[in-house]
Amino acid sequence: MITIIKLAKWLYISPLTILLFALCFITRKLEVLFITYLIMLLHELAHLCAALLIGLMPSYIAIYPFGVNLRLKNKIVYSLADEIIVYLSGPFLNIMLALAATIANAKLENIWLSDFITKNLALFLINMLPIVPLDGGTIIKKILMHKIGFKRAQTVMKSISAILAACMAALAAALIYQSKFNFSIVFLCVFLIANIFTQKEKYNMDFINELMFYKEKCINYKNKKIKFILAKKDDNIRKLAENFTRSSFFIIFLLDNDGKVDDILTENELMDIVVQKGAGATVRNLDRIAE
Repeated sequence: MITIIKLAKWLYISPLTILLFALCFITRKLEVLFITYLIMLLHELAHLCAALLIGLMPSYIAIYPFGVNLRLKNKIVYSLADEIIVYLSGPFLNIMLALAATIANAKLENIWLSDFITKNLALFLINMLPIVPLDGGTIIKKILMHKIGFKRAQTVMKSISAILAACMAALAAALIYQSKFNFSIVFLCVFLIANIFTQKEKYNMDFINELMFYKEKCINYKNKKIKFILAKKDDNIRKLAENFTRSSFFIIFLLDNDGKVDDILTENELMDIVVQKGAGATVRNLDRIAE
């Protein structure tokens, strides 16, 4: 775990970040670093405001060498719309800041304003790429989870993220070369690429969300389809549950060694087993809830 230093009740900083600021001060590039961190901090504060509006509570904000990260105390969000709002809030602020700075710069023509516009636009565009854990990638993953389940959504997004991250790294190298190693562009590219590989999803509680709200499916049953899953009694319950989606009900057919149906479980029965026995249990450990 990366060591961080407490600056205030809700604000922490990594020692490596302090070292980075010192290095930029010595090389007279502190202004570039300051603008970059200011934009990232505003981005995270937008996420914070959106989180507060839907009832989430902040834990702290940490400043790392490759980004600023918001941590929350509670992360349970059932509504897909609320999750999308939280993840969109940061990029939305960046595009609004870029627009406001563009209007102001039309009269002032200030070099720092131009840099501020460029970085906000870059952060917006990069964050909206379908790469996990970037905001755009996480939004698509959340939508896919509702349609095809946690397991499939995770597999799809891992593949897409790996391909696009490689393309992005190649593009960043080309931009650095074309700019003749302009420090500002080099710095921004390093930040953005490193952020993909070092950051985790801000509010990644996907399976816990499913576990907390699975009974609501029975209340809001309209327009939901019935789907079937074939399983064996040695199968891990959590692995089965990761196939569930919020748009469908699932029936689990348990097969014996000859491939014949030995028992039938409803989705709610299986989730009840998770609550009682833990996510590591197998179907073989099943004691019928009704019994």
